[in-house]
Amino acid sequence: MAVEVEARSQFDEFFGVIKRRLWVIVLPATLIATIGISVAIVIPKKYVSSTRVMLRDVEGDGGGEGTSEGRVAEHTIRSPARVRAVLKELAWDDYMVLIAQDETEYVASTLDNLDVETPPMDRYAGQQLVRAEFAHVEATRARDFLENLMNRWRTEVLERRHNQTRQAHDDLKESWAQTQEVLKSIGRQISELRQLHGIPPALPDGDRVKQRLAPQFTALETEKEELLEIEENYANALIVRDRLVVARDRMEDEVPYTTKVLADDTADRVKVVDGEIAQLESTLEARGWLPAHRKYRLAQAEIGRLRHERDALVAAQTASFIEQVMVPNEGKVRASAQVEAAEDQLALLGQRLTAQDDKVAAMNIEVQELQDAYVQLGELGAEQSRKYSVLKGTETQLESVRQELAQLDGPMGNPFEVQDAPNLPTSPTEPNPWLIGAFSVLAGLALGLALAISGEYSKSTFRSAGDLARVMAVPVLATVNVIVTRKQARRTTARRLAVGGFTTGFVVTFAYITWAFAFRQDLLSPEVRDFIEAFRGAFK
Repeated sequence: MAVEVEARSQFDEFFGVIKRRLWVIVLPATLIATIGISVAIVIPKKYVSSTRVMLRDVEGDGGGEGTSEGRVAEHTIRSPARVRAVLKELAWDDYMVLIAQDETEYVASTLDNLDVETPPMDRYAGQQLVRAEFAHVEATRARDFLENLMNRWRTEVLERRHNQTRQAHDDLKESWAQTQEVLKSIGRQISELRQLHGIPPALPDGDRVKQRLAPQFTALETEKEELLEIEENYANALIVRDRLVVARDRMEDEVPYTTKVLADDTADRVKVVDGEIAQLESTLEARGWLPAHRKYRLAQAEIGRLRHERDALVAAQTASFIEQVMVPNEGKVRASAQVEAAEDQLALLGQRLTAQDDKVAAMNIEVQELQDAYVQLGELGAEQSRKYSVLKGTETQLESVRQELAQLDGPMGNPFEVQDAPNLPTSPTEPNPWLIGAFSVLAGLALGLALAISGEYSKSTFRSAGDLARVMAVPVLATVNVIVTRKQARRTTARRLAVGGFTTGFVVTFAYITWAFAFRQDLLSPEVRDFIEAFRGAFK
């Protein structure tokens, strides 16, 4: 009796697919695993040499070498210029024969094999750990390169610090010498100013220097007081002169004069008067008085009076008579003499006033120059104080730099502590052939499984009676297997034999080449060996 076909679970269907398409899974897995295992054996194995260096802060404040150089150590050590210098110093044969382009590629490949790490540390720890690893197919080269590279880095850091400190020392020393020269120049300028203007030396007043006033300032005050006194005297003399002039101007120039002349005495008197006139004229000529002179005017007045008298005597001839004539006013003459004396005194005071005023003006100019000199002295003194402060600061810095140089030359000046020196590796550690082989097997299985599943579930048809039973209203009672003809069976067998033979040949060929390369390279042709070496060169 026919029964309904039971539906299978999805796991049963999945395992059924794997069972039906087992070769689709096995073949890719075999091929990829063969390639992966061959690559794992052929690929060059690299020896890894490592080192650890602790870079501490020699300044002890968290801001020195341990924090600055350590933070950039990864970039500094991996500098292409430094790597190129190390390679040239090691003079490896395969590097020295390269041209410029190949040399650049070689350096880039070397950098790929160099790993530098600076693990994070507390910023106030005052130190920084630097780890470095270098991988190479030759253990000796791995150690030598890493050792030379780290030594060069440490040497450059120490030399740079020494050079910076020495440069700072030289700069400070030069600055100190320049400041000394400036102080000497300021001292010479101060001395020259004091000598030029007669300024007395300054007196120390505690931490300051007190400038003493030159005697010219006191002398100027004295001369000004004398000038005021002369001005006062001149003003008083001017008042007196003006009063005398007013009094003189009120007087008449001539007054009447009465005289009696006897007839027998007229001729003799005329001779006497002529003699007096001649004597006065000769006196005027001999003395050389100017018309403005007081005595000159008195003599002229006397000559005028005598001439009036002579004229009267001549007119009288021989008769005796009493005559009244106009003669110069003696009072006005005396007043004029007083005015002349006052004017002489006023002129003398005027000369003294002019001379004193010129003297005070000259002393004012001199004092002004002295004030300018004092201003210059003040500026020079302030500049001298500033330069002294700069000199003291420079001396302090110079002493600090000298101590730093002494420390750098001592054992405490080396901030590097090599915790692990570059070692000579005894066995290659990368890449891991077991990991490559396992990964290739897993990759092959994954590829085969993906091909099997995609090939099975990509069909647009029913794959079993269960698929039919799930979609039909009438239960499926039985199934009919796929009918395979003999021709189809022969084709399937031939296809499987061809695929199996190719796979077997592929596996055997790769296995033989791998074995021959590992143990008997003489069995391989030059072309195969060159191809393998080129392949290996891409991973060195």
